[in-house]
Amino acid sequence: MVGHSGSIAAAAAVHAFVSLFWAAALWLTLPRTHTLLWALLASAAIALLDLRIIAPVFFPEVAALAFWPQFADHLMWGACLALGFRTGRRARALRPESG
Repeated sequence: MVGHSGSIAAAAAVHAFVSLFWAAALWLTLPRTHTLLWALLASAAIALLDLRIIAPVFFPEVAALAFWPQFADHLMWGACLALGFRTGRRARALRPESG
């Protein structure tokens, strides 16, 4: 069972890294207007890339899972990311400048 818990930890680490990578990429590239729409479109594209191209080659266990729940998970991630971006940008805009 030790090997199984190690693979779960490795999968969690990979998932966190990939999520942070995409979050950083979208932070740098998404327009500041209509962020929710753009984040949903981007997360749909990322889902197709992840689930139809990358997963079958490198993660067949993931590719074997049902597609639509994973696709919905990607969309929810995109919606939460957009909300976080909007909240962070508003907070930064309200913060008094120092210096």
